[in-house]
This record gives sequence, structure tokens and C-alpha cells, in this order.
Amino acid sequence: MIAVETQKIAGGVTAPAGFRASGVACGIKANGKPDMSLLVSDSPAAAAAVFTTNMAQAAPILVSREHLQRAGGTQRPWSSTAAAPTPAPARMASATPVR
Repeated sequence: MIAVETQKIAGGVTAPAGFRASGVACGIKANGKPDMSLLVSDSPAAAAAVFTTNMAQAAPILVSREHLQRAGGTQRPWSSTAAAPTPAPARMASATPVR
């Protein structure tokens, strides 16, 4: 195992010049707390990714892979995260199975 030393930097994810971030409550979490974030670089930068080899790949995986290949490894990076809720039994009962 490789030991990694980390250091907290004042300013959070926007501490490096040229990065902006935001977060909102968009209704994914039932409790109304922030559940979506966005991190953007103001200028093009080198980009790299590791993708799943699973046969079941969601649209964001396929689109991200295509964009990275088309850009030749240089993009205006951004990152978005959404907090996915754990399905409640009532929601699972009414879910339509995927065939």
C-alpha cells in the first residue's frame, strides 16, 4: 500500500485559481439538504478517466467516454455529483422492472 499524505487547504475546492463551484438542493434528498454539486474549470486542462468495463453502463459513462475521446484528452473540466437516495420499500413496490 502506498502512503498518501493530504493537507487541507483553505478555500476548499475553489482554492486553485480558475475553478468555480456551486451546490444546491434539487429535490433528490427527501430532507431538503443540498444534493447536487458542480465544479468547473474556467480554462481547458488535461483530462483523464477510468471507466467501468461492466456491460451495464449508464448514459453519463457513455457520454463522458465519447467526449474524452473526441477531445483528445483536453477539455474544460467539470464535475457534477448527485446524492442518490436509497429507494424506500414503497417506491420499490411501485417501480417498473427493466427487462
